[in-house]
Amino acid sequence: MSVDYYFYGFPGSTVHWDFNEPVTYTPSGDVILNNASNNITFDGVLYQKGIFPHVYATQGDYLLSIVEQTLSCSSNEITLPVHVHAKPVISDVVPTDIVCSGDIGSIAVNVTAVVPGPLQLQYRLVTSLDVEVVAWVNDNNLSHYFNNLLAGSYKAQIRYVLDSDNSKVVKGSFSESSVVVINSGDTIDPTVSASTDVITTTSADGLGDCDVDIAIVDAIYDDNCSSTLTWAMTGAVTASGSGQVGTYTFSIGITTITYANTDGTNSVTDVMTVTVTDTELPTITCLSDIAQAADASSCDAVVTYVAPVGVDNCSGATTAQIAGLASGSTFPIGVTTNTFEVTDAAGNKASCSFDVTITDTELPTITCLSDIAQAADASSCDAVVTYVAPVGVDNCSGATTAQIAGLASGSTFPIGVTTNTFEVTDAAGNKASCSFDVTVTKDNNIAVVDVTGTTTPETDPGIVNGIHCPDLNGIQAVVAPSGNTYSAGTSQVQFRVDRLCNTGDWSFAYSIEGEDVNVSNVLISNVGTSTNSSGVVNVSAGTNYVLFTIDVDNVVNTALSIDFKISDGGTESAIKDHITIQHNLKIIPLIGGFE
Repeated sequence: MSVDYYFYGFPGSTVHWDFNEPVTYTPSGDVILNNASNNITFDGVLYQKGIFPHVYATQGDYLLSIVEQTLSCSSNEITLPVHVHAKPVISDVVPTDIVCSGDIGSIAVNVTAVVPGPLQLQYRLVTSLDVEVVAWVNDNNLSHYFNNLLAGSYKAQIRYVLDSDNSKVVKGSFSESSVVVINSGDTIDPTVSASTDVITTTSADGLGDCDVDIAIVDAIYDDNCSSTLTWAMTGAVTASGSGQVGTYTFSIGITTITYANTDGTNSVTDVMTVTVTDTELPTITCLSDIAQAADASSCDAVVTYVAPVGVDNCSGATTAQIAGLASGSTFPIGVTTNTFEVTDAAGNKASCSFDVTITDTELPTITCLSDIAQAADASSCDAVVTYVAPVGVDNCSGATTAQIAGLASGSTFPIGVTTNTFEVTDAAGNKASCSFDVTVTKDNNIAVVDVTGTTTPETDPGIVNGIHCPDLNGIQAVVAPSGNTYSAGTSQVQFRVDRLCNTGDWSFAYSIEGEDVNVSNVLISNVGTSTNSSGVVNVSAGTNYVLFTIDVDNVVNTALSIDFKISDGGTESAIKDHITIQHNLKIIPLIGGFE
């Protein structure tokens, strides 16, 4: 007979065979297997149908003897091999939770087994209450996955069936797992990490305004499920949005950026700050320096100007004058530096300055007294002159007056004109001056001098025969011998004119007069020869006297009375000297040094 059904047992368990799962064979005749008569011999031991209590501890091949008994009570023994193999064991059941929206639950079943060739490994999934969820499915892979599961409690089951007929289940091959649970819900928090804090200034973008454009480094975020990144700004800037911030315009101050990464269940946050400061200096431009003359008759000046106003990249800058005087103030003589300072809202400062220079261009004034004319002191060639010295005045204090020419009051002034000049200098160096003359005159600054002695002109009686007459101012008259007469011819007389005081170049007028006096020649020392009986003599400053040598025509038997007159314009109209020439006398000049 042909047998195509094999019995399988498992080490450490009882081999089972159920006649309800008939053996297929080709008998030699009609054979009926019934519950009453059929016996089984297994490994030489006769057993009743359905159970083989013999336990095999190891794998191996064994013989199963089946005795057939026909209706006619004949019997036929069938010997079938029994293959003992390892029972499949569920080694691990791993559930996959339903975490994210759209996720599906699953269970992975891992089996430890060596599937025999004629057999097929089957898997089934039931609830913890043994309600079938997934029917038996063939899969000789030692790992099997149950997918598309809902949250709940499950058990995995396995067994062997005949590969040729899946309805044939190998007794004792069944095994199931403990209860495993598929959870629903996301228990894993998302993650988010903001970039490092940013510290910058308004000038970083080079736009010169009161804010700054900053490219914020992307936040790093992740989640086991899908998530949404949002952000919110508080502080100096208030805003919100989703995704990355990107490039944003930030105002001065501290802005806190809070990132939130949110999935369907959970949300986490992280923060960063953006600190923007204004380090950009404000600017201020002053006007040019101002130069102005002091107001008339004043030592200062009222000056008006347009005060500078600073500007800044941000609003709120204020400008203040920190030095100098405000526009419209009275500025003193000199340089006043006016400084203006602008301070922005961040405390940055800038300043500028300009000078207001007030100059004293107004000349001081000084008034001199009138010219002074004064006669020389008696018997002197000078005079002590007193006067009130002028004092200059100025629109500003500090003017000084000094005499820069002439002689001070109370000094001894020489004959002539002394110009006295006084100069006033104010504090600015402006000058003014005035002058007046002191004229010291010497009345009768000339005299006829007797070089041999001093006599008073016109006091002597003249010539006395045989007598020397010293009043002739150096002319000696010598009496001729008795009876000696002279014929008509010329006689010589000399007069010496002295300058009494040195006044520089000097001059005087002279005249030679007398009845019947005829001047034939006049020799004036240092001047020259003339025939004039009168004239003006101009003498240089270095000459202190002039000698007149006068030739007069003789008149026989006549005494000539000669008057010599000189005048320099003094109070006396003339200074005179007189000489009488007796015709019978010869006048001989004897004055040494004048011949």
